[in-house]
Amino acid sequence: MAVEGEGSRHVQVLNIDLRGLPDHSTDQQNQAFVYRLLKTLKSGGWQTHYFPSEPRIPGAQWHKLDGQESLLGMTPLSHPLFDAGREMSLKEWLGVSTFYDWYRYQGDFIAHVRPLRSDSKSAPLETGVYLISLNLMSLGSFWATIFAEEQRAHWKALLPAHLQALLQRRSQAETRARAAGVNIEQSYAHRPSSAASRGRHPWLTGPLQVLAWCTFSGSACRPVCADTWPCRHQPAALRYRRGAWGRIRSGRR
Repeated sequence: MAVEGEGSRHVQVLNIDLRGLPDHSTDQQNQAFVYRLLKTLKSGGWQTHYFPSEPRIPGAQWHKLDGQESLLGMTPLSHPLFDAGREMSLKEWLGVSTFYDWYRYQGDFIAHVRPLRSDSKSAPLETGVYLISLNLMSLGSFWATIFAEEQRAHWKALLPAHLQALLQRRSQAETRARAAGVNIEQSYAHRPSSAASRGRHPWLTGPLQVLAWCTFSGSACRPVCADTWPCRHQPAALRYRRGAWGRIRSGRR
């Protein structure tokens, strides 16, 4: 992969910032834009990621919680409200304070889709400005960062015991949820992959096939150049068109 003229076959972190729709587009339009992005990721093989300490509650079960979020334990990162398989109502969307967080995984990588909403001053409940970040991280990098810095050199040895403790917390939260009539997505069993446990990670080909956005296809970006990177329509790292821009940053080892 080449970014800003530099090549690498081992990418651990890739952060992509996408400018949303033009300023003062409606929240409903931006919401639709974000869900189109999530659907594109899903079609590219990216699946819902539940953090190991958090209950596997899909968005379809959100209404059964009926405000009893204490059943979830601490506010989860993989919150049922951010299940890409269920779109929020506009009321729910506007009820989120600032950031929206979706976590997906494919193979040995986790993708974090994080739109930031800034309400307009003239019509704060109708229009706003959105900045959308897509952050990808190898599972090895992800697991290493959950440990204190002085422990990270030994993260692979520490992971099994730590993971067991996290799964115990999940089990307790799911027991409370079942007692309240909430169904659990028991088929989900994403575990650290063999590549992550070895501390080696494949070239970031799969994610790039989904995330090579070509802004020259119009204001609603879509991955029309999935076979190459840099995009043949967008050879530079930064382009602007119709209010949509993307900046690529990468971390390499």
